[in-house]
Amino acid sequence: MAHMSSSGVGLRSAAMSRSGHQPRLVVRPDGRFEVQCPECVAGQRGGGLPIGIGLPVTNRAEAEGIARNHAGLRRRRP
Repeated sequence: MAHMSSSGVGLRSAAMSRSGHQPRLVVRPDGRFEVQCPECVAGQRGGGLPIGIGLPVTNRAEAEGIARNHAGLRRRRP
């Protein structure tokens, strides 16, 4: 079963279940793509966002790769 982002891009649920993060691929008004992750924004607490999150890119395949890679990340232990 694939989860769909607001732009209709499906991400594999198996990848999402590994990290608990559910990145969404959205199309900006200027036509570029952006990967958003509500879990990262909620847990930001003064630190920066991971590389690629919130970064506008012109290539849809690159944005999908960022989302796929981010969904597969595992949380670091303290």
